[in-house]
Amino acid sequence: MSPLEALILGIVQGLTEFLPVSSSGHLVLGGKLLGVQSPGAGFEVLAHAGTLLALLIWYRRELIDMTVSVFTFRRDEHFRLALLVVLGSLPAAVIGLSFKDRIEALFDAPVLVAAMLTLTGLILLSLRLTKPGNGEVRWPTALAIGIAQGFAIIPGISRSGSTIVTGIHAGVDRAGAARFSFLLAIPALGGATLLKAIDLADAPPPSSELLAFSIGAAAAFVSGYLALRWLLAMVQRGRLDRFGFYCLLVGATALVLLIV
Repeated sequence: MSPLEALILGIVQGLTEFLPVSSSGHLVLGGKLLGVQSPGAGFEVLAHAGTLLALLIWYRRELIDMTVSVFTFRRDEHFRLALLVVLGSLPAAVIGLSFKDRIEALFDAPVLVAAMLTLTGLILLSLRLTKPGNGEVRWPTALAIGIAQGFAIIPGISRSGSTIVTGIHAGVDRAGAARFSFLLAIPALGGATLLKAIDLADAPPPSSELLAFSIGAAAAFVSGYLALRWLLAMVQRGRLDRFGFYCLLVGATALVLLIV
């Protein structure tokens, strides 16, 4: 992989990881329709690490406050939020570990992925059917958002889109739904990155590709940080549903090209 290819792939990874358009869905459909080869596990680990770093920096204050509250047993709002994140993380962990092989097999089913991307578009457009609330994340809501994140393991279903939409439909205010969604993404993304890194330990990438991989990781970090900032602004303005039209267009077009 050349440094230029790594730069482009890193930018794409960072953008699609946080925007509600399903990074996994774009990876599968791009590989099938455009003949783009997978960059390999080594690149994926570093690129995911780059996007994870973007999340850690953006939410560093919340993470510090939550950590302090947990380790000092301070029963405040940050302690409560940490417990809610743990609860919301359980469904994805159970689904991911229990059905790991079956989920990986879905990456070889581009028609299904295109259908799921179309479904993501409908999920986002469903926001037009609800009025924004002003509530906060509670235990049932955290579990519902966590279940949505668990189903988003299916390629083509947007993690950020499905979790934020679930929170808004449950009456959580837009900013709160987005914040909880991305706090949930930290253990999910961290766990996925760790599992891939463990698998990679037996066959590490050649040293000749480390420069390109590092460039890709840096590009994923920068583009991911900017995408996160843009998306949060879109959510705050009530414009998240606009990504639904894009997902419908890409998903429907892919279905036609794959089936016909």
